[in-house]
Amino acid sequence: MRKLIIAAVLLCALARSFSAQQATASLPAQRSPVFGGAGGVSFSLSCGAGNVLTGLRARADAFVFALGITCRTVLPDGSLGPENVVGEMAGGTSGAPVAAGCGSGQVLAGAEVRAVTYVQAIALHCSAWDSGKRRVSARETQTIQIGQPAAGMAQHRTRCEFDSQPMIGIWGRAQSLVDAVGFICDEP
Repeated sequence: MRKLIIAAVLLCALARSFSAQQATASLPAQRSPVFGGAGGVSFSLSCGAGNVLTGLRARADAFVFALGITCRTVLPDGSLGPENVVGEMAGGTSGAPVAAGCGSGQVLAGAEVRAVTYVQAIALHCSAWDSGKRRVSARETQTIQIGQPAAGMAQHRTRCEFDSQPMIGIWGRAQSLVDAVGFICDEP
């Protein structure tokens, strides 16, 4: 009888542990609000399954005219592979080409968008990638800038709702300029 009780207690503890691991390993994808104006055509750019967002490509000067993404594959050991350009850019053809990305071993986990009617600037917040746990470190390690922020421009900050999730894509509206942009967070 005593062995049966011990076995039942161990089985319950194992089930709780497995259930807790399942809950954190399958958090739902999150979309931040889009920041900016109401014009433009909807777009969504994603790194795809097994990848994380590590940078943006843009055409920018006084405003952000177009946006594209760069991603890294999460390798079987949890480390990050080389950075790759994924898909086309959304938006127009004006402005100077710009590429901004996190350093090796870092992923995008937050951003600050300056926008009213159009997106003027984006500050990308990089965080360290914990390859053993396949998750984002909560500590910001680097900030990189796209565009030139002007004083008085509305400032919108966002970070993945679940601190363990990296960004995996962007969404918004664009035509000849990027009217609005938001971010997509999920496990790779």
